[in-house]
Amino acid sequence: MTVSTVDADGIPDSRTLVLKDLTAEGAFCFAGRRDSSKGMQLNAHPAAALLFYWREQLRSVRIRGQIVEGSPNEARADFTARQPDARAVALSGPQGAPIGSGVDLAHDLDVAAQRVAADPNLVPQEWTVWKLNPTEVEFWQGSQSRLHTRLHYLRGEVGWDATRLRP
Repeated sequence: MTVSTVDADGIPDSRTLVLKDLTAEGAFCFAGRRDSSKGMQLNAHPAAALLFYWREQLRSVRIRGQIVEGSPNEARADFTARQPDARAVALSGPQGAPIGSGVDLAHDLDVAAQRVAADPNLVPQEWTVWKLNPTEVEFWQGSQSRLHTRLHYLRGEVGWDATRLRP
């Protein structure tokens, strides 16, 4: 899925992430390091948009909502469920940080992999699970004629209000 946030200047920023869970309460869960650009953006502005796009089927789902952090236990469960190589990458340093001259990324990954092997329950304190609680959902069905179908749902006081939108 594509996750969109805004930076400190209000400029939109998007990245592709894995949907980790959809809770019984309807929250969309994804995870990462709190010290990444995404983490800092979500801390400053706890709202996001998600986009699922299936080009071949001419379909998409767009979801907007507020962000809350999951519990430390949820973060631990998410991190330890990942493959060892993925844990090593996450432990090697802040995601998206510049690689300066003299930095040996292969060495950093090797050190992190050794840490994972020595302690399979190791979880970086920066690791978190974010939950998007949807307030708005739009389903889009494309059409070759450009007469697309758009169904928009807005969370109301006691449920969802549905509206069909113009293409």
